[in-house]
Amino acid sequence: MAYIGGRSPRVIARIFSTYSTEFAELTWEWIIRVDGQACYRLRELRGRRERNPWRPVTRLDGADLRAFAADTASAEAWLAGLAVERGHDVVSPPDRGGGPGDRGGRR
Repeated sequence: MAYIGGRSPRVIARIFSTYSTEFAELTWEWIIRVDGQACYRLRELRGRRERNPWRPVTRLDGADLRAFAADTASAEAWLAGLAVERGHDVVSPPDRGGGPGDRGGRR
């Protein structure tokens, strides 16, 4: 889905998404932690880096968590679905060669 290199050992999967309005473009970071918590936070506002607190979305149960830990691509796809449900466009991070039109993972 998106660039994973440099991933924290406490994170199973990470993706990035954008949400655009007439006033600004926002880039969001989505993760699944090893404890099963799925979270997101604002990463960029109008191209400027932000460091906002993580907001929990849901918690995965043991079976799903074990499956995602064994298959990062499935975990990323699940996170992408979560982001899309909330009106976001899933992208690769701009600093990793992707751009707003890049859907990541389809290279």
